[in-house]
Amino acid sequence: MRNCPSLANLVLASVYRNQKKDSDAIAIYKDLIDHPTLSVPKTIAQLGLADLYQATQPAEANKLYEQITKDDARARQPRSRHSTRRPLRRKS
Repeated sequence: MRNCPSLANLVLASVYRNQKKDSDAIAIYKDLIDHPTLSVPKTIAQLGLADLYQATQPAEANKLYEQITKDDARARQPRSRHSTRRPLRRKS
């Protein structure tokens, strides 16, 4: 049951950002990216990290935004042209 702790870590990263403890927040975001859960998916952690990087490391922020866009495009593509499901048969 990793969902609750990961949500708490997301909040903790936000607290660290507000306290200007960026290195601590970055470490948490990176851990959340490496270990996504249902409550904190990888994209949410990437967006938090990119937002943190925006002011001081805009190139890193842009890399993260591009990765998010690329991952989202891949997720939206159909997995295969040939579905493994069989078509429904109509009753005569």
